Amino acid sequence: MPADHDGMRLADRVFPGFLFIVGMAIPFAISGRIKRGETGSKKLMHIFIRTMSLLLIGVLMLNSDRVNPETTGMHKDLWTLLMAGLTVLLAKINIKLKL
Repeated sequence: MPADHDGMRLADRVFPGFLFIVGMAIPFAISGRIKRGETGSKKLMHIFIRTMSLLLIGVLMLNSDRVNPETTGMHKDLWTLLMAGLTVLLAKINIKLKL
């Protein structure tokens, strides 16, 4: 399909469904935490840490192709490895904190 063609692609069909599913999962997740007796501050801390983790991972993944070795002093592949390592580290932190 040419770049100037204005049509729907696969992502245009999948993404709304993904947003719907995520939106429907949020009430179930929150009600599960309420049933476990978690305090409001613990739930807010979980939401904050998860949000910051996902934003940081997103920024790193988005910019992995744009890394300038002259500016950063590191090769693009090293940046990608660091991004993957940080993703694993953030996952371990979330698991360790039981968030």
